[in-house]
Amino acid sequence: MSTRDNYQNLINHETELFRAVCEMMLHTRVSDGSRFLCAMNNIVDHCCANENKGGVNYQIIYLPTCPEWARELLVRFLIHKTSFANPSRLLSLAKNKARGPLVIPEGLTSKSKQGKQLCADREYYKKLLKLFEQKSQTFSSGGKSLFVVQEKDIITRKQDKNPWLDQLYTTDIICNDHNTIVTNNLSAYDIETLFRKNRDNIPNIENLFVFHSQNRGKISFSYNLDQLERLNQYGVGIKNCFVFYITELPFRLYYAKENVKALLVANLLNREIKRFDDFGGFITFSPDELDLMFQRENLCYKYIIDSDEREIFTTEINTYFDELSHNYRIKNALSLAFTLETQRCFIKECESETGSSQQGIITPFLNYYLRLWDDEIAFRILEQIENYHSVAFVLPPGIDKVYGDAIQKCFSSESRRISIKDFNQLRDGLNEDFVVLFSFRYTDNRYKTYPNSFDPLPLKKGQRGLTVINRLTHNRYYEWNKYFYDKDFNGLLYSSFRKDVIGWSKRVLQRPIMPDIMNDIDEAEVDAREYLAERCTIVFESGKTKRLAADRVLYYDGHHYCISSLKELSFEEGMKIQLLDELVDQIKDNLIKKTESNLKSESSIRRDPAYGLTEEQINSDVELWKYLLKRKEEEIGMEATYNAIFPNNQEISIRGFERWLDFDYPMILPRSRKSQNSLLKFLGFTIGSPYHRVILTKKLLKNSNTRLLNSQIESLLQSILIINKVDDDMFGELFEEHSEILNLLEINTASEINILVQLLDINLKTVKSIKYDSEKA
Repeated sequence: MSTRDNYQNLINHETELFRAVCEMMLHTRVSDGSRFLCAMNNIVDHCCANENKGGVNYQIIYLPTCPEWARELLVRFLIHKTSFANPSRLLSLAKNKARGPLVIPEGLTSKSKQGKQLCADREYYKKLLKLFEQKSQTFSSGGKSLFVVQEKDIITRKQDKNPWLDQLYTTDIICNDHNTIVTNNLSAYDIETLFRKNRDNIPNIENLFVFHSQNRGKISFSYNLDQLERLNQYGVGIKNCFVFYITELPFRLYYAKENVKALLVANLLNREIKRFDDFGGFITFSPDELDLMFQRENLCYKYIIDSDEREIFTTEINTYFDELSHNYRIKNALSLAFTLETQRCFIKECESETGSSQQGIITPFLNYYLRLWDDEIAFRILEQIENYHSVAFVLPPGIDKVYGDAIQKCFSSESRRISIKDFNQLRDGLNEDFVVLFSFRYTDNRYKTYPNSFDPLPLKKGQRGLTVINRLTHNRYYEWNKYFYDKDFNGLLYSSFRKDVIGWSKRVLQRPIMPDIMNDIDEAEVDAREYLAERCTIVFESGKTKRLAADRVLYYDGHHYCISSLKELSFEEGMKIQLLDELVDQIKDNLIKKTESNLKSESSIRRDPAYGLTEEQINSDVELWKYLLKRKEEEIGMEATYNAIFPNNQEISIRGFERWLDFDYPMILPRSRKSQNSLLKFLGFTIGSPYHRVILTKKLLKNSNTRLLNSQIESLLQSILIINKVDDDMFGELFEEHSEILNLLEINTASEINILVQLLDINLKTVKSIKYDSEKA
């Protein structure tokens, strides 16, 4: 059977007990959630049948994009399932209630409130007998099941109130009369204390069902593997533990990978997960699978702008853009330059960026793009939105107003209103009928940028969405992003259950043949990130109140430091945090002190007789490396120089390389870190040498690169703070990824990184509350 057939079987194959349980649940959403319940039932049955003979069989099930009633429905279903799996007590009760004459107390009638309840009791228990009296036990081998839930999971809405639900379970851990136990306030440590006082009356609890909530992490994490094994030393006999994380939040690959899978597993198993297959008990589903599970139509479409003529018209312009500092932002603006007015604005932006006019390079692409827009692109977008009265186009924050005006003019009509929104507004939810993400949005596992061009759009009920990906302008980013995303997505889906039941297998993905984007990742992040982040108010335990943009924070999870976006943090009152910006500033202050001497040394370096510069050249704004490179080119020729710098991996074209030699073309250093290193080595400078530090200092402390510098420092901190200690094996990889900052800090060994961490003033402060502006009335 194919993977799709296996999945269809998972959500449609109903066991005999399953249908009987659904009949007894008395919940209005049973029909809507039948596939969901069927899948969860089959997962539980499969995992319980394949117990871990070496200890507790641990399964963590993550389910995003679930409707608000899904958690309540599953709690209700599993309580019924575990209660009816060994129903001797319930059947005895049912026989007493359902057989023999119905006795109504004197003075009451069958139409009175109490009389109606007695009649309803009789019908309920007759139904229970009919469904379960002849059925054999199909789930448990005699042990009890313990549920750890919130109170609201049990106290349900009026229309789904089940008067007989509390007959199915007990809240007394020590009670022997019920097969199912429910608690909403006891941690695993509380239960151990209870057992210590009642050693002669320890229940046999085989199955544990923990329903995790973001604001109840302490209770969920108390049921970790070590603690369950401690409970088993009392003779409890826990065989299976299922942790359900059910949320309405949208599917977000990197959030799920880093903030859910890695964090939940680390806290519950007390070990770090580095590879996708380090733990086989994490079960989740793709957005398409979740849509099928909840019988939803996929309302997100994708349109990839491309052309057979792409290489002809993009090769030349890419050589120009490859050396621009804000390459990513410029390409986003280019994707919107589809009218003569927007193209004039775009050319002006480029001239402002470079200080020189390059219309001869840009104009051929702009003419081609204008024609393609009129012939195809506008029509394809209009085709999707034509039947909708309100449409939101999501553009990058800070984009020139002329681009938004052009979008509105192109797609507005008497019956259609066009609104221009940005990423922050999309994340918080839009109200238009149709949402178009009309800007390529980079994402990667370091920054987990959201919303992006790869996760499904965060749509409200009834909305439809379109993600437009322009390969004409962003092909290099797109191909590498897609490669990394598909690779991480495949790893997220790995579990022993999916491998055995659905037929999951590791995909072998073809790496793009073009140069990697990793050297540009910080600049892409700077251009993609929301600097005008939503503001919030933090109240600390000390009473101090702080207003700030909701950005990244450092916290300690009990084992090591973690970094999270503030709004994505699983916050609980009493949690201790520190703003990551405080640590960034500490590094930056240290860096600026070191680089002041570097900048002062540039003049003496340029005066070194070995370089043979004239007095005019020494005092000019042209970089030293440009003079030296020009001499090499005059000595051995353009092509030989180019091949010497790029012997294997030609990151830029020879046409782009020619601009390095143009004294009128302002460039402190090539944009790519790999290109920088190749150039400097070719000219005889060692990496980390005084001149290397001088030129890096000028590049990173340039006014327009302030955000880039902050981002690179933050990136370094995210790499080193989550590791208890950096060893020599890790250092090589860290140095390759963060060479610019580490060179400027003059850090050359693993021990020096560890010293840097020790010198940081890490001061976590207890937080009482966090209130976001969007939550205010």
